[in-house]
Amino acid sequence: AGGEGGGGMKMEFLANYLELLEAYESQCEGFFDRCTTFCAETIDKTRVHQQAVGTIPVVAALRAGSGHSSANGSGDEDDDDDDVGVPEALKLKFLSAVRALEDEGLPRQRPGNLPKEAKRVFLEWFERNAEHPYPTEDEKRAMARETGTTVTQITNWFINRRKRVWKPQ
Repeated sequence: AGGEGGGGMKMEFLANYLELLEAYESQCEGFFDRCTTFCAETIDKTRVHQQAVGTIPVVAALRAGSGHSSANGSGDEDDDDDDVGVPEALKLKFLSAVRALEDEGLPRQRPGNLPKEAKRVFLEWFERNAEHPYPTEDEKRAMARETGTTVTQITNWFINRRKRVWKPQ
């Protein structure tokens, strides 16, 4: 069931997902560049101020570097949350777009049925490690990446397999 049509939908989903990741990476790189510039400018302003006056409070230096200052010049206002919220906004935008892609109608797999290729990978690992069939968390994560399953699915598969067929020596 699904055949080539399902494969085409998966490829389209993966292409859209890759495009989304690239856009997210680009936005993160832009944010990183702005942060790097801001930090360098703040350090420079702090050094200049320290040479002229002595020391400078860190918060005032950060506000001075971000371009935020209150009307009285004290820098006490709390409206500089926009600078802090950028990464969270990017994350939420990214997650929202991923959910939208997932909801575009990719065929859902019936619960309880792992892909045959995943089962083959798990079984091969189980047979290679028959004396102690307990994969480490790192091994589970590697299998999850390889098979497109979750660590929880892998953990449950190994629990069930040991209960059904494994006879400890």
